[in-house]
Amino acid sequence: MAGSVPASVTELKFEIARPSDLSARRWDEIQELRRAYYARVFDQRTDGELDYFLGQTTIESWDDPNNSALRGRYARARVVAAYDRRDGLVAYGYSADNASSTRPSVFGEAEKFAKLHVPISRFQEKRYQWIREMVHDDKERPYLHAAIGAALISASLPTQPVTQYLYEEETDQRQVLQEWGFIPQADLAEVIHPFGEDAQPTNQRRYQAVSVTSALAHMMDTQPAALAARHILGTAIGSR
Repeated sequence: MAGSVPASVTELKFEIARPSDLSARRWDEIQELRRAYYARVFDQRTDGELDYFLGQTTIESWDDPNNSALRGRYARARVVAAYDRRDGLVAYGYSADNASSTRPSVFGEAEKFAKLHVPISRFQEKRYQWIREMVHDDKERPYLHAAIGAALISASLPTQPVTQYLYEEETDQRQVLQEWGFIPQADLAEVIHPFGEDAQPTNQRRYQAVSVTSALAHMMDTQPAALAARHILGTAIGSR
């Protein structure tokens, strides 16, 4: 592919790692960036409500989403992070494989394990690549969001469906997902209380792309975004 990687991307350093491999300092930086990002997203919420929302992600549930109250089972969690020349965090994405089951008890756990780990197509087709968060608000780097998204899901199986659950306030990310070919799932919307049981609830809806291949094609549909994604994959440090 002709062309060059956007300078706004080459000046950054990238890391691809398991969440548990990031240092305690990086965890603190991530919390600072999450707070700044979600304070803008949920600008009608009180500080106490925002504290409650952010507090639901602990270092234990960050390292392994199976340690959270989230439904389903998870495997192969992955973070793609971008740092500036001063080694400060400017953006990150987090994803993991996800599986669920309607079967009861031990049968359900066995089905979720099979979907996550057994290399048979009928199980793999129900192994979702779940985007947990995409935290990036840098308008000066317009291709960084798509490039991090592409790097985030590129290690997954090409046929895996890709999902992200969004709150109704996440209008910018909703537009991005729709540009990436994600479709809102009408039957998978619910009213939830992420800001506390006594706080005003919000709506959450699942968005889904048919496959990793489809999502990548949309994320990398411009030359700068494709070059930026390949730059991240080729230069990133970390455990992958």
